[in-house]
Amino acid sequence: MVVIVSVVILIGLFSMQHFGTDKVSWLFAPIVFVWFILIGVLGAVNISKYDQSVLKAFNPIYVYRYFKRGKTSWASLGGIMLSITGLNIFPNFIIILSFV
Repeated sequence: MVVIVSVVILIGLFSMQHFGTDKVSWLFAPIVFVWFILIGVLGAVNISKYDQSVLKAFNPIYVYRYFKRGKTSWASLGGIMLSITGLNIFPNFIIILSFV
């Protein structure tokens, strides 16, 4: 079902492409706005219903303790950022090497 809806949205998006990005954005901007609001509301409901301890991650003391460890923390942060941002660009062995 998700694939069918995605294909219909993509076909609609590409068929409206000749109208220009201005007309397409006027149609899709409210849809994306409602989608983001829905994700935020569902996230807030699930956090309040199941486990509020996940909000402890916003405590800045954890960042301080992480970087207090020394050079290894900066190296691991570099590996994390490489794996998040460069996963599609770099070969797998570079990402594996960054965690070693």
